[in-house]
Amino acid sequence: MKFKNILPSNIASYLLIIISIILLDAITSSQPKISDDWYVLWAYQNSGGLINYWMNFYGNWTGRVPIILLSSLIIPNPLVEDAYRHFVIIEIIILTGLAWYIAIGEKVLKFWNCGFAAFLLFGMLLWLALPSRAETVTWLNGNFAYLVPAIFALIFIATSKSFFVDFNVKSSIQFISKLKSPICFLIGFLAGSSQEQSIVACTLYSLINLYQYAQLKNLKSISMNYWILLLGFLVGAIFLIAAPGNYVRLSVMDAPGLFDIAKRMLLYIPSAYFEIGTGELGKPIWLGILILFALFYDNQLDKPDNVREAKMWLCVSVE
Repeated sequence: MKFKNILPSNIASYLLIIISIILLDAITSSQPKISDDWYVLWAYQNSGGLINYWMNFYGNWTGRVPIILLSSLIIPNPLVEDAYRHFVIIEIIILTGLAWYIAIGEKVLKFWNCGFAAFLLFGMLLWLALPSRAETVTWLNGNFAYLVPAIFALIFIATSKSFFVDFNVKSSIQFISKLKSPICFLIGFLAGSSQEQSIVACTLYSLINLYQYAQLKNLKSISMNYWILLLGFLVGAIFLIAAPGNYVRLSVMDAPGLFDIAKRMLLYIPSAYFEIGTGELGKPIWLGILILFALFYDNQLDKPDNVREAKMWLCVSVE
């Protein structure tokens, strides 16, 4: 796109986006330590060393690898923490890019015509859809516990998707499926050990993908690296679930029964749009329902591939 062909309104829009990014970076970089950030810092200072801190966290708190590693390497080091707070903007861009690739596949790098504008619009909608952005993005421990695991899960899904790209079609993203085995294992391990919800979503995505692929082709045609990716994911999931710290925390508070959960959800869903006792989570729930409802009236869904894709993501979203 030539500069002289850009309308003034488009220039103003891009300038507004740049200003928004700068302001967001200023917000994330100036966010002070709160809540668990201080707890982690004091726990690290009293642990007697990095290895002791890791063992204590794994044995008494959680098996989530990102929060164990990042909390010990970033929060106790002021210079690293300052640098990481600026890196949060990059994380948001990575999250958007991964979701964009998963949504449209090999067209991800095609930014000519309206492609770049569509990508920016997609990123803005994704940002608005993120729940509790103050807690999950700018708060350090929330960032480690939610945003980073989401990125690892999307890397896993994007890598998985690349293995099922039809190699008869020229794709600019096929290099992902040519990663070395250790890298595939690491990607799977980080996704599996990042968060319990990521385990459920990635597992469901993998099972549906394999089932659909088995109907179309022979599973033996899948690259060995894909199975190594799944092996890493399985090892990571076992590492997280088997952590003694999970059960130490569960013993502190009684979990609600199925009847209590059903009763809460019955009260939660109808009042969600009005954000009654839900923070800012209510409207995205109803917005998501409207989007899913609208999908069934999209003419593009008449294509069998799009129907399969829509059904798969509908199932994954339910988790």
